Amino acid sequence: MSKKGKGMNKERITAVILAGGEGRRLRPITESRPKPLVPIGGKPTLFHILELLARHGVREAVLTTAYRAEDIRAACGEEKNGIRLSYSHESVPLGTAGGVKVCEERLSDTFLVISGDCFTQIDLSRALAFHRQHHADATILLKEVDDPTRYGIVLTDAEGRVTRFEEKPAWNRVFSNRANTGIYLLQKSLLKLIPQGLPFDFSKDLFPLMVKMGLALYAVSDGADWCDIGDAGVLLQTNLEFERKRRERSESEGQSADTVCFGGEEDVSESEGQSTYTERFGIRRRPDNDTARFGREAEPLAVFGADCRVGEGSVVEDSLLFDGVSVGRNCVIEGAILCEHVTVGDGVRIGRGCIIGGDCVIGDGAVLPDRTKLARHTHLRHGEEEKTPSPFPLMLAAGDGFYGGEEELTLSVCRSLGRAMALSAGGGKCAVCAERGQEARKDAMLCGMEEVGGVCFDLGVGFDRLAAFAAIHLNSKLTACVGKSGEGTVRITLWDADGLYPLREAEQALFSHLSEGGGSPTEKGKRTKRAVFSDIGGLYAASLSRLLPETLPFTRFCLKGEGIHWLAEALVEKGAVLCSEEEAEVCITVDSRGEGLVFSQGGTAVDGWHAAAIIARSELEKGAKKIVLPFHSPLTLERIASERGGKAEYYSFRPRGEGERLLRASARSYLYVSDASHAAAKLLAVLAGEGCTLREEESAIPPFAREEEELLFPDGGTRSRLLTRLAEEKNASCSDGILLDYGKSGQVHLKPDARSIGLFADSYDSEQAAELMALSKKTIERLLRKKP
Repeated sequence: MSKKGKGMNKERITAVILAGGEGRRLRPITESRPKPLVPIGGKPTLFHILELLARHGVREAVLTTAYRAEDIRAACGEEKNGIRLSYSHESVPLGTAGGVKVCEERLSDTFLVISGDCFTQIDLSRALAFHRQHHADATILLKEVDDPTRYGIVLTDAEGRVTRFEEKPAWNRVFSNRANTGIYLLQKSLLKLIPQGLPFDFSKDLFPLMVKMGLALYAVSDGADWCDIGDAGVLLQTNLEFERKRRERSESEGQSADTVCFGGEEDVSESEGQSTYTERFGIRRRPDNDTARFGREAEPLAVFGADCRVGEGSVVEDSLLFDGVSVGRNCVIEGAILCEHVTVGDGVRIGRGCIIGGDCVIGDGAVLPDRTKLARHTHLRHGEEEKTPSPFPLMLAAGDGFYGGEEELTLSVCRSLGRAMALSAGGGKCAVCAERGQEARKDAMLCGMEEVGGVCFDLGVGFDRLAAFAAIHLNSKLTACVGKSGEGTVRITLWDADGLYPLREAEQALFSHLSEGGGSPTEKGKRTKRAVFSDIGGLYAASLSRLLPETLPFTRFCLKGEGIHWLAEALVEKGAVLCSEEEAEVCITVDSRGEGLVFSQGGTAVDGWHAAAIIARSELEKGAKKIVLPFHSPLTLERIASERGGKAEYYSFRPRGEGERLLRASARSYLYVSDASHAAAKLLAVLAGEGCTLREEESAIPPFAREEEELLFPDGGTRSRLLTRLAEEKNASCSDGILLDYGKSGQVHLKPDARSIGLFADSYDSEQAAELMALSKKTIERLLRKKP
């Protein structure tokens, strides 16, 4: 026994292994096995966990099971690696903590909880010593990660005591890059906090409750390898890395990397044009005349299970082949996973991200585009190209929707998005509009919605703010607008029934369906037909008309921008004359999304935020008690409200839970904050009602200026480390990003996203705002250079 094992075995420590995972995101791999039995290096992930526990002296473990529980029991038996095993089956899901509560009588006073579908070499003995030293009620094992949004994240004080915890935050709520690994050391006394027979989670329920109660919740980081086998991409990369390290060990020990055997005696047989590999997940010796390429010594490589056959002239790279896979001649397989007993004919092309379920047969010359998934027992005929909707590439998620190249957001991918939207809406309404030139993608999304029986509306040609308005009017759970964002880039923005970006839970539900390929089509008789809602533009114009004064304060208008058509219609209805800029009394420019505004009159020009400030000042002086704003609004609007006896209330981007439900619903009454046409109409009403010029109205609000800039951070690790250092050093995290306070000079709001960080500098004039922007960028540069 290792020293580690002896150290942890000074007292009885029971382990609870959470082995009930279904692995929906791993389908079709998990159609034939539970998630903990998915292989890494030719061995079920769960077996690696049991080996880890044995090395650290654990001798008793309880496995909580649910999906395919009989497979878990058959694989592990009553004892493995010197660990006595017992089982606790959940017929009704009770959550991570609720499932452990059921095992209470079998647990030691201090016990370990570990996920059965993670792969790690974390030092459990060191963690136990930390737990004892700090007299902790619970200790969470942490690992620094590049993408904290996939995990629970933790912030601690200098002693390791947890001060803040949040489960799977959106990027705008990331304050740490230290992720909860799902490995815990717990005192049995904590189980009294867990309700009997009710769903209850450690990360969502117990740990936040412990922080609130002031209990001794600690966390300790470990630099060892750790990953959650949560999706096929992670599974593939973990297996490739395992094979890469195996080769390095073999070569350092003077062995041939091609002849090391994981699963037994070497047994290589050769037939005409084929090689047979019977070892477990290691590449073997090849015949001299072999022209197939199997994972070269340098990148890329491939990983094979037992009894795999690969034909002459075939290329297999960056791929994982389970037991008994047969590949014909002249095939190309790149970045794919082929499950057990798949048969691939000659001349087949299998693209990156493909997952082929067990016992599939792929005929000669078939083509599988990138990210194709085939369910078990699927048969593709000779020369057939798989036409099912492509699973959605979630790496395109950013900002207020999805951004990607035209070759990425294809019609097939858009069809998958439509299916996922309808499924996540759960029978609620969905709607789609598109800018001119993007109608085909809109139609593809609507086709996907129809295929799964969704209630869907075709809004025709439009723009972002028209889509947001339609979402409110229709009370649709999800509304999308397809547009362009620069040359060759497609943008798909999303809205909920409040005309805002959806709640975090709704976003995660959508992402879950997207990762599963958007679901399966319903029976033809149950498919729906889209409703064409062609009058949404007329309703939008009517809304603008209601805001405009009966008598316009000016007659001649110059209107610019692709999103201004409906404002023009409303103004003309009120008697406005549209003319050139030289002839106009008022010039209004609205950007293509309908959000950005420039309103000029009499030599004075204001942007959308100054227009919102003028409107808010006017309404508050008429008796309004509050204004409802997005969190990144200029601080001056709050000052305007407080000076007039009102208050500013803020809603965040991607909030979690129902805490902001009423606040978000009330945002419908403040469209002028985000909708340029509504702001212009409202501002005209203020000018008419108060009989003032724009210059006079601007002078009635405190002077302020805003600088905006976007810093690109395509590397998630760099972005998450920066946010962690800002939160720790500046104590600057807030409910919607990072807030750097510069006192009377102003503030800079950092709004992180999946690819960038938006910077919003607010001060009393443009020169000072620019200076604050420069200061904040210097702070960012310094923190990025800071060593861990």
